[in-house]
Amino acid sequence: DVTDLTWEVGRARRAMAIRMVRERRRTIARILTDGSVRMPSKTTGLDPYRTSALLVAAGDEAEVEAFERWGAINGMTMQDIEDATYQASLGDMEKLQRLADNASARRDAILREIDRRRDRIADRLRAGIASAEAAIDAEFE
Repeated sequence: DVTDLTWEVGRARRAMAIRMVRERRRTIARILTDGSVRMPSKTTGLDPYRTSALLVAAGDEAEVEAFERWGAINGMTMQDIEDATYQASLGDMEKLQRLADNASARRDAILREIDRRRDRIADRLRAGIASAEAAIDAEFE
C-alpha cells in the first residue's frame, strides 16, 4: 500500500508537469495567433504559430530569443506566459494536487499506523522481558 500510494503521488506530480508543458505550448500559440504583430519564424510548412510555440516551449534558443523580442515589443515577458499558463491550467492542477495530497495523506496514515503497532509490540516485548527478568531474579534470591 505504501509503495502504491508513493507511486500515485509521483504520477500525479508528473501529470501536473506534463499538463503545464502542454498548456504552455497552447498558451504561446494562442498569444501568437491573438497578437496583431506576426512573429518572424524560421519554420515553414505547418502552422507557423503552432510550430513556433512548440519550439519556444521546447527551449529552442533562436525561437525563444525571437519570441522574447516579439514579447518585448508587445509588452509581454516569459513570466507573463508562465502566469497565463498557470491560470489556464489551474482547474486541472487543483484536481491533480488534490489526488497527490490524498495519496500522500493515506500513505502517511499507514506509516503512522505501522509505527504505532511497532511501538505497541515493542512495549509488550519490553514488558515480557522485564517480567521474565523479574522471574529469573526471584529464582536466584
